[in-house]
Amino acid sequence: MPISNYPNVYQTNCVAFEIHILFEDIYNSIKWIRKVFDQAGAVVAKVCGHDGKLSMKQFTKNWELKQSSTTKFYSNYCMLQSIMGVEKELQLLVSSPEWLSSEFWSEGKEVVHALEPIFQVLCLVDSYSDTSGFLYAAVEMAEEAIRQIYETDVHKYQRLWAFFKLRKSNIIHPIHAAAAFLNPAYVCSEKFKENNAMKQGIDFILEKSVGGEEKAKFVQDMLLCRRKEPKLFNCTAMTMLQTSHPCDWWDFCGNDLPVLKKYAIQILGQPCSTSFCRLTLSALESAHTEKMSPCMPAMEEDYSRTNALLMENFNTMKEKIKKPLDLEKLGELPDRTEFINENFTHGLLNENKDPLSDGKLNCW
Repeated sequence: MPISNYPNVYQTNCVAFEIHILFEDIYNSIKWIRKVFDQAGAVVAKVCGHDGKLSMKQFTKNWELKQSSTTKFYSNYCMLQSIMGVEKELQLLVSSPEWLSSEFWSEGKEVVHALEPIFQVLCLVDSYSDTSGFLYAAVEMAEEAIRQIYETDVHKYQRLWAFFKLRKSNIIHPIHAAAAFLNPAYVCSEKFKENNAMKQGIDFILEKSVGGEEKAKFVQDMLLCRRKEPKLFNCTAMTMLQTSHPCDWWDFCGNDLPVLKKYAIQILGQPCSTSFCRLTLSALESAHTEKMSPCMPAMEEDYSRTNALLMENFNTMKEKIKKPLDLEKLGELPDRTEFINENFTHGLLNENKDPLSDGKLNCW
């Protein structure tokens, strides 16, 4: 669809994809980081390829090492992070002098520390929650963290800093800066600093989204919000900043600013990633393959039932994650990939336990 034919339509990049590319650039172009990842991969391959894996779980109370994927470069970070958490246990299991050396462990911890800010942003956008109101602040925090690391050794971290700055331009869209301005919890926090990017984002919304008859009222509402009028930021509203997603906050507290409320909910309700679509397809294909194999010759896909199951699982997941996010603890967000693949696939596989019951093909 040519966007030029629809002046009110705009396009943003999938942030998760951009971060995946960033991890790929880092792996392919920064030799010392690639060396650490490759060494970590060799450790995991050795441990998981032998009986040591069972011993590993016994030593670490069922802690399991994560393996990397050749197509998901961020998985190198997850793998390395899992290794660094069980340094002593691994040193008992792996006898290679190369992996017992202090250099491997010190460089491994250095890589985990350097890439953690980027990984935390990935945790945010891959949560499938309505994260547009959090992305701008999260990326700003990541940039500041990487800048501080860069300044400790400019030569060593120069390429990491350059890659991040380049990818940031593809990640942040004016709509994300505007969403940060419309996120009441962020506006009322000590970290908030109004800047030109936010003003340009508001102007972008006014130009692209707000109807002509609502423009004046939108600006009026926006200025009242900017001044933090007491009738808007009353006791209930201030309490909800700590307990509710920004969309829920506007829905309950924004009645005095109806036009701004309308567009704030639209913007703050947007995701920043399309990963859910890819994960759902993967889970769906896995479930189809496993469940349909006994009756593959006569299989007819029932997309209506599949769609109902998909929406049920998505809505359940959405209720679990539609809550305030602490940008200081993004690395602690649960693994949504695991939720989708396990729960959605489990639901499909258990719709009918016996596809050949009663002597008839019963694929669903």
